[in-house]
Amino acid sequence: MIRRISIIGLGLIGGSMGRALSEKGYEITGIDKDRTTLEQGLKLGAASRVTQDLKAGLADAQVVVLAVPVGAAAGLIRSISPYLQPGVIVSDVGSVKTNLVELAATMLPAGVEFVGGHPMAGTEQAGIAGANPLLFNDAFYVITPGVNCSPRSVEIITELVRILGAVPVIMDCVKHDRAVATLSHLPHLVAVALAQAARCLEKEQPGSLNLAAGSFRDGTRVAESSPVMWQEVCLANKEMILGSLQTFREQLNKLERAVRNETGEVIHQAFDEAGGIRGAYRRQVKGKLADLVEMLVAVPNSPGALGMVTKALGEGNINIANIEVLQVEDGAPGRIILGVQGEAASLRALELLQGLGLKVDRN
Repeated sequence: MIRRISIIGLGLIGGSMGRALSEKGYEITGIDKDRTTLEQGLKLGAASRVTQDLKAGLADAQVVVLAVPVGAAAGLIRSISPYLQPGVIVSDVGSVKTNLVELAATMLPAGVEFVGGHPMAGTEQAGIAGANPLLFNDAFYVITPGVNCSPRSVEIITELVRILGAVPVIMDCVKHDRAVATLSHLPHLVAVALAQAARCLEKEQPGSLNLAAGSFRDGTRVAESSPVMWQEVCLANKEMILGSLQTFREQLNKLERAVRNETGEVIHQAFDEAGGIRGAYRRQVKGKLADLVEMLVAVPNSPGALGMVTKALGEGNINIANIEVLQVEDGAPGRIILGVQGEAASLRALELLQGLGLKVDRN
């Protein structure tokens, strides 16, 4: 029975994992270079034992999780290999899998298996201070078995993923890297390009940025991500990202030609198809929570409106599973999409919101 897990890197992901597994009774050893991080990890319950020493931290581990940036994982596999005993399972949490899976097959000692992992979860926070045991709840967690992985090792990691509250998805590492190149890595590059275009405009025409509204805010949100991390990700998944960029460029060129030639039907069709894929994504998110009830709430377009809604539901002991603020024009009523789990909770939320005088459409 697996009970002893060593987590190397007590940042947001590693710390959250440690807290979640500790609450379930697992013995967690936290390993990190930073002494302050280790002290915080102990205080937050992310580990019951901490050390800066790899050999000591891996001495009795049954599972080892590399919760480090993509660029550091390969070197770490080389460093830990001498300290791993046969039967140990090594996993990771990086967003690029193929290179690491292949490297692990050649670097890890006999009897040690590698099962790649990628939790599709995170927040705008970084470091152990943001560690949250609920971080993985209902999130997809991709599992990419290494070369010649045994069913036992895959099942152990799959069960740990379920214990974290996540939804395990077993996937070929190459298919994973292609998917995230388009669905995760490309959006970050697009956000950066959009922000850079705005930077050029602001330089040529100072004060233009004052006109930026919701579409610019939403389109550039992830541009504030760590430059160091994304440099590593882009280089690690180079070929897949280049393919995604090519596809994106073709779609952008198509729109450019339509605007230049004033081909309105092409523009209309593009927006219609884009709305369809966005709708499919929203339905997929809703499908992860089978009992999720969504409500469209009309609110005043004024400061404090969102706080009024969340305060009322919080005081009514209603948990908001999902929330989306829809962009509106200045002066128009605001609109919020709320997701509440369970029929009873949704009816109570409806009552509370209508009690505030708000118009609510319940799906």
